[in-house]
Amino acid sequence: MATDDSLEIISYANLCEAIENDLTSKNFKTAAEFLSNAVEDWPTLDLREPLELLKELRREVKGKLTFANLEKLPKHQDLGPGQWKVEALNALLEMHIFPNIDEEL
Repeated sequence: MATDDSLEIISYANLCEAIENDLTSKNFKTAAEFLSNAVEDWPTLDLREPLELLKELRREVKGKLTFANLEKLPKHQDLGPGQWKVEALNALLEMHIFPNIDEEL
């Protein structure tokens, strides 16, 4: 299993730049926006990077970090920090299902 330090993950600055400048794929841009929203919504003080979000998600998920396991996390929490986790999780799950939406229509 790879450690977080050995992973190459896009930085938040590069993610924002890609959202602004990439003209090649609407799907890529939409998925990047979902990831950006998840980073912004996660209620950890000074969390700024996708890698930091990954570390937080690993603390939350029991077992492997998969979209299936993310879906098992609570979807309803009281207002406050828990609600921001729900918003971030929803953004990640939307990112996961987004490429399949066109196929279902």
